[in-house]
Amino acid sequence: GLVAGDAVAQRLAESLAEWRDLIVVDSRQVAQVASPEGARDLDAALDAADRLAAGWLLWGTVDARGDSAVVVATLYDVRRRAATRTGSAVTLRAPEATTQGYRALVSTLLRGGGELPWRAAGDRRRESLAAWRAYDEGHAALAGWNLPHAIAAFRRAVARDAQHGPASLWLAQALTWEDSLGTVSERAALARRALSAAARLEPGDSLRAAGLLALAERRAGDACAVFARLVRADSGDFAAWYGLGDCQSRDREVVRSARTRSGYAFRSSYAEAASAYGRALAVAAGVPEFAYLRLRAVLFTGTNRFRFGEHAGTRQRFNAYPELVGDTVTFTPWPSTRSGGVPVPRTAVAATEVNARALRRAYLGWTRLAPRSAVAHAALADALEATGTLAETDGEDVSAIGEIRQARRYERDSLRLAGLVLSEVRLLLKNGDFAAAATLADSGVRGWLGAPAPIADAVASLAALTGRASVATQLLQRASATPGQLATLADGSPVTVPAPLARERADAIVRAAMGTCDDALRAMPRRIGRLVDATFAGEARSVMRTAMLAQPLSLAFPCTRGAGLEGWARYPDRLLAMQAAAVAGPRALRAQFDTLRVLRASTRAGDVSIEYVFSEAFLLAFTGDTAGALAWLEPSLDGLSVAPPSMVARLAPAAGLVRAMALAAQLYEARGDHASARKWAGAVVTLWHGGDAAVQPTVTAMRAILQSS
Repeated sequence: GLVAGDAVAQRLAESLAEWRDLIVVDSRQVAQVASPEGARDLDAALDAADRLAAGWLLWGTVDARGDSAVVVATLYDVRRRAATRTGSAVTLRAPEATTQGYRALVSTLLRGGGELPWRAAGDRRRESLAAWRAYDEGHAALAGWNLPHAIAAFRRAVARDAQHGPASLWLAQALTWEDSLGTVSERAALARRALSAAARLEPGDSLRAAGLLALAERRAGDACAVFARLVRADSGDFAAWYGLGDCQSRDREVVRSARTRSGYAFRSSYAEAASAYGRALAVAAGVPEFAYLRLRAVLFTGTNRFRFGEHAGTRQRFNAYPELVGDTVTFTPWPSTRSGGVPVPRTAVAATEVNARALRRAYLGWTRLAPRSAVAHAALADALEATGTLAETDGEDVSAIGEIRQARRYERDSLRLAGLVLSEVRLLLKNGDFAAAATLADSGVRGWLGAPAPIADAVASLAALTGRASVATQLLQRASATPGQLATLADGSPVTVPAPLARERADAIVRAAMGTCDDALRAMPRRIGRLVDATFAGEARSVMRTAMLAQPLSLAFPCTRGAGLEGWARYPDRLLAMQAAAVAGPRALRAQFDTLRVLRASTRAGDVSIEYVFSEAFLLAFTGDTAGALAWLEPSLDGLSVAPPSMVARLAPAAGLVRAMALAAQLYEARGDHASARKWAGAVVTLWHGGDAAVQPTVTAMRAILQSS
């Protein structure tokens, strides 16, 4: 056995003493209580350790072999009289060589191995065992891609030892992968701290810390240079490949270019970002969920999404839609204006289809690697939805509806489950199964009547879809219960909406969106205006009046016929401007529609949120152009299968969908197309037949169409 006074025991004691959390029993105290048998008998050694009130006993053997020795040691829990961990090391006679060997052996016994805190034999810092154990726990969590657990463990390590460079580095890395806006400044501080302790980092980790710092400070070009060096040094480095994808995808800088139609180009490439993320997934050990999800940030599957940019010199802002050049999806930035006006490329739809197929391939692989992951199945459902594979067919053994049901099967979180129900309702609507959608939506509303604020908004959408206006109001008011920001002042400072005002606005939105044409809705502008005047003063008053009223006024137009829109013609909202133009007459409205047709020339009808399509079609009917109104509605209703995922994600589009169906039914009936009128009237009755009194006039009108046809 190893006994006090032995040279090996002394070296081990010295290595143990380098951990400042440990108290090593003095060798003289050991000699006083240890019997001669203690050197050979484990029980006697444990008894001696117990008498010294030691928590652990280091017990082992030394086998001398020429100029080296093999040390085999076991750490025992004295109270439990049981071994916790065994380690071995070959030590050379030279002290410089043996120092790191003894440190490694002790580290194995105390921590199970892992990187050594000391880079060289001459390092003499005393280290925190608790900090390094927390650090080890963080890496174990990362091995299973459990980011929340890893972040918590690395935070404990940094809390125990603020100068723990490796813990600071990997906490910054894990937070970067988590990608929360609220941790950007923390990531930068952690990366700086890691760089200040560069002597304690593994080779190459100083470079990694520099890359993370550049990302946090939005120096995307510098970050890309760093991560490119790292992947050249090690093509199997997941973190480096992912970092290369991040710097490409987060680089918003626009530069002048003679090679594009706009005269500008993005410095970075989303296609290269997607490739880097793909390489990261290819070399990853295990299934990093966040990396799969990150693909969606660069692979746009709808023509209703912009890529944003900014010119470094002028601070001019730019927007860009996806387009297809050859077989590569690219983005050409155009200067943005307050009223939009960014052209949609002719190949935008083809570009999104290429992206959707790429996501489908990636997420099919993900579900094979993680067959019980609700997140993976939900992501695959989204990709299949984007490719139009809603239900299984003879040629398809997977479908969006099937995958979302798999996700619901494996999901255990009630908040996420509500989102999955909303997704399945949307898919059923897009597939034309209105009865199944209504049944599932109604079940969701009944199951989540007491939904907490984070999901109350989503459940309110289900309530609107089934005509339950009063429940929708309660839920939307609950979702608005926490005071939140609705507007900002000229200096950028936020204006918070008090709860009473938020509740009033929620009530107005539900009434307006669902077409409750009563006195309360007509009095809404004056009522909200008085509340704003009583709550705010100065600039905040005018800003909040606009922010509070814009959406309710716009949604209420079919009821108010434009009353209360005086002074809104110059507001930078295209729909409100169109509504103000409609009040002025058909000619002014026609000019607005001419501009809108140009802007949407390359956009799929289904990509435009349905509440806007309904409101725009109503304006055409309002000014007497019923044929134009029907022509405006038809592509969106007939193109429900390609509608965006946001189709019923909020209350306004959910209600707008049903009202669009009702308007189409009335217009078809007036034209004498009874079959089409019956189709959409039947859909409205299916969805709203169990709704509140507020929607029953609409249901009654639809039943009349069904009977007359």
